[in-house]
Amino acid sequence: MDTDALAPFRSSWEYAQGYVPEDAVLADARARASEVVCGPIGAGGGAALRFLAAAVGAKHVVEIGGGTGVSGVWLLRGMAPDGVLTSVDIEAEHQRHAREVFAAEGIPASRARLINGRALEVLPRLADAAYDLVLVDGAKEEHADYVEEAARLL
Repeated sequence: MDTDALAPFRSSWEYAQGYVPEDAVLADARARASEVVCGPIGAGGGAALRFLAAAVGAKHVVEIGGGTGVSGVWLLRGMAPDGVLTSVDIEAEHQRHAREVFAAEGIPASRARLINGRALEVLPRLADAAYDLVLVDGAKEEHADYVEEAARLL
């Protein structure tokens, strides 16, 4: 497909991503992601995550590749008020930023369990059938393995 053929898709994507406004907390998390060269989910995708978490009444969610907290904030906003997000990321610096973003959002530390490490080493230690939703956003070359673990966790 040539570049001009992609124009309608690109404009639709840009419209969807820009349709949902982001507040100061999400803008800060996105700026932090830019600083550490981490690609966060767009606002449209974040709104979809919030909707999915709310639709399933999520109380326990696993996030593979948490970054600086952009997707985590969206998920937590959709989750049950007593829900817990388990976020796995190999980069400790990303998780430090995420903790600060979650604090700025007013999320109690007990609602966000951040685990530093390789997802394929951490996920097998999580309980079977104990989670309502799993977000796969880690190393692309490992997605198939993440999905296999996610099926076990759900």
